[in-house]
Amino acid sequence: MKAREPEFLEKLRGWAPDVIVVAAYGQILPQALLDIPRHGCLNVHTSLLPRWRGAAPVERAILAGDAETGVCVMAVEEGLDTGGVYARATTPVGTKRLTELWDELSVTGSQLLVDWLPTAFDGDRLIAPEPQVGEVTYAAKLTADDRRVDLTASAEQQLAVIRLGNAWTMLGDGDDAKRLKVLAA
Repeated sequence: MKAREPEFLEKLRGWAPDVIVVAAYGQILPQALLDIPRHGCLNVHTSLLPRWRGAAPVERAILAGDAETGVCVMAVEEGLDTGGVYARATTPVGTKRLTELWDELSVTGSQLLVDWLPTAFDGDRLIAPEPQVGEVTYAAKLTADDRRVDLTASAEQQLAVIRLGNAWTMLGDGDDAKRLKVLAA
C-alpha cells in the first residue's frame, strides 16, 4: 500500500499511533499521514543533514569523497528531508563499499533511535528538534551513468564509483566498444 491511499490512511488512523518511525521509506509522506500520530513522524535518515537530503545519501557521500557520513533521527515534514534533527551519529566513510557502509549505518541508526527514544519526551511532549544548519545538498537517485567508471577521471573518483557496486565502463571505440562490468579495483 502507498502512504497516500485513503484505505491505508484510514487503517493508520484506526491504530491511533503516538509516533510513526520510517527509515529508507522512499516516499514523501503526505500531510494527511503526518497529522495522524500524536507526536509526529520520525525518519532515520542516512546522512548528516542538511547534507544529502533525498533518495541516495550514502551513494552521494561516497561519490563526493566525503570523509564522514552518519545518521540523523529527524522530524518528518511534508518537504524532502527538511525537518529538524533530534539526534545524530557520525561514521567515517574511508574506503568502505556501499554495502558495508549501508550495513554499518543500519546498525548505527537503529542504535541511535533506541538510545534517543528514552530521552525524547519532556513529560507528555516530544522535545523540539534542532533546526538543520549548514549548506543544503541533494542526493538525487542514481542512474546507470552514475555507476559508469570514467577512465579519464582521477583514480579516487574511479574507485568511488566502483565502491558503489554495479560499476561498468566501455572499452574500445565505436562499433567495437564493449561494455565491461567492474567488480573491484
